[in-house]
Amino acid sequence: MQLISGFVDTYLRLDVTEEQAFQTVVDTMGLTQREEVMEIVTSWEQKGAQRALEQVAVNLLREGMATDAIARVTGLTLE
Repeated sequence: MQLISGFVDTYLRLDVTEEQAFQTVVDTMGLTQREEVMEIVTSWEQKGAQRALEQVAVNLLREGMATDAIARVTGLTLE
């Protein structure tokens, strides 16, 4: 799962048309299959959001913002 997730994060960037095609395929799946696929997609989105927050935090640190303020604003831990 992590290998596939890493591959998708690195190499697969869906444009609007591809996202629509993906959604069409998901809509035609049975309920169980659909839940499994959407669970994977959600985990990728969560990982992407986490990486984005971490990058924002790094940029704010470079700009001189206090670490406690960054943690408060981003919801990240001080570590």
